Amino acid sequence: MLNDRHGRRPVWRARIGDALVVAPEFKALLAAGLEPQIELQAWAEFLAYEAPLEQHPVLVGTEFLPPASLLVVDRNGRETLHRRWRYRLEPAADADEQEWAREFGRLLDAAIARRLTPDTALALSGGLDSRSVASILRVRAPNTVAFTWGAPGSADLELGTRVASIAGLPHRRSPLTPGYIARGAAETVWLTEGHIRCFHVHFRQARQLRKSDGAGSLLLNIGGDHVVRTTGGILETGGAGTDPVLFARWRAACVSDALVEELFTPAFAGEIRGRARDGMVAAVEKQEGPPLERARQTIYEGQRRRIWPQAHLFDDELAPRDPFDDHDLIDFCRRMPERFRRGGTLQRTYLAQFPELVAVRNAQDGLPPGAFGLRRRAAAFSVRAYDAARRRAGLDVTRGIGEYAADLNHGWLLDVLLEPRTLERGQLRAAPVRLLIDETLTGRAKHTRALGVLVTFELFQRQFVDGDGHEPAAAEELLETRST
Repeated sequence: MLNDRHGRRPVWRARIGDALVVAPEFKALLAAGLEPQIELQAWAEFLAYEAPLEQHPVLVGTEFLPPASLLVVDRNGRETLHRRWRYRLEPAADADEQEWAREFGRLLDAAIARRLTPDTALALSGGLDSRSVASILRVRAPNTVAFTWGAPGSADLELGTRVASIAGLPHRRSPLTPGYIARGAAETVWLTEGHIRCFHVHFRQARQLRKSDGAGSLLLNIGGDHVVRTTGGILETGGAGTDPVLFARWRAACVSDALVEELFTPAFAGEIRGRARDGMVAAVEKQEGPPLERARQTIYEGQRRRIWPQAHLFDDELAPRDPFDDHDLIDFCRRMPERFRRGGTLQRTYLAQFPELVAVRNAQDGLPPGAFGLRRRAAAFSVRAYDAARRRAGLDVTRGIGEYAADLNHGWLLDVLLEPRTLERGQLRAAPVRLLIDETLTGRAKHTRALGVLVTFELFQRQFVDGDGHEPAAAEELLETRST
């Protein structure tokens, strides 16, 4: 048994009776007779970090084949595991920025060429990754259809449209209609087997490209976040925050240790208390190099459990192809000097040769990628002031595809957490969960990360532990009934 470099399509195995059963989805293990029982370590990590760490399985009795590995099982049942590759940061002390930007462009062009066919489309959000790919497609394949989804008026939808126009690519807009989260949440859990928050249903939008444009594959660009750049905060500044315990506390952006005590019953809180923290500490301590590199390598390996499954929402219709999941490009980027990684400096330097493209502000931070030095600091100050003014006026400042909380007002999904069936599990406490829901729906506070993992956890248990499965037609009918 072997799998790809990131474990994008998992290889699961389990001993069921006298048989060793292997499958790319654990639905098959359940069909073969595996007794379903949630694995507390994986779910404690999911509730905290939005993804299990390392190879922790979500069901007891299952094992997840590590990425880039080969498992040999002989006729006597003895197992031998070979790891053929592991991500490791080895940054150069410094280098010429322009030279590295040119090499980045060359490698990205080669990665796109390896994944490009006449029926390939581009997912274009207008961010640094899809913008970099668009800069190459405008020359290499100018007839490539660019596809953008987002709530009406959202940054992704508007900026993706502008970038496509500048690059001269034919473009399709796909506005997310109200209630899209409730309509697709159950199917999202079913197709991704609980490995991403069920609010990430927007990747279903890509399915329509096969029918509308005859597309057969989609350039996704979801790997750029952890291949080329680093997020802000501790992962950018390092310092004391890279201590494994402090790092675990910082990364617990969904259900923190405090929320565990507040939201869960004493019995269930006692079962998962400290598991997520201990899992993160163990994962960081396994890595190599200085503390900051250890933290980044941990996140790189963990991200695959919350990024790649998004493609499962459309890969029955389109083949997902990511230029940033390219061996040569990854190997190049893991050796880039530290300063090139911060703030997307390498990509912004590369894009500077396309003045029109870098003049359009970035969807993620609201800054034009072409601004450097004092201009960038001035633009950042302006964005912060603008956002603060909107917050004082009670207006939304969310970028990206739109505000999840606004869409959750269109549907019944959060009611799942307060249904008798859910509360009878003895995991959640009704009053604090109701408060989280009310504060989110009224706009007094934003708890979409916490609510997203809680709903995902409950839907997972219904589908895979209780045995409900998923019937798309029945789900749509239920939605219509509940909405009425």
